[in-house]
Amino acid sequence: MHTNDLIIAQQIIAMARVGLPPTQEASGRALAAIKAAQEDLRRSGRSALDLDSARAAASVLALGHRPHKSMCIAAVQSIAAVLLREPQHVDEAQS
Repeated sequence: MHTNDLIIAQQIIAMARVGLPPTQEASGRALAAIKAAQEDLRRSGRSALDLDSARAAASVLALGHRPHKSMCIAAVQSIAAVLLREPQHVDEAQS
């Protein structure tokens, strides 16, 4: 899974929650990252449903609208939950 892209998507949605709307390009990148993460989850035999709220919020942003605050909160929480379940990979350059 592209963890960094998913973290960026989470940040984009969180910023929208506090009233700082992303650019159209950033919204598109967030949606693409969430879709890619869902595909990765499916390919590994895990449920991609956990990211449905994040995909919904990113879709609303990509359409140029502002999602409801509760939708943003659920999206950020769902991404966090998925990231917490991911194995942590330490880059050899960092060790």
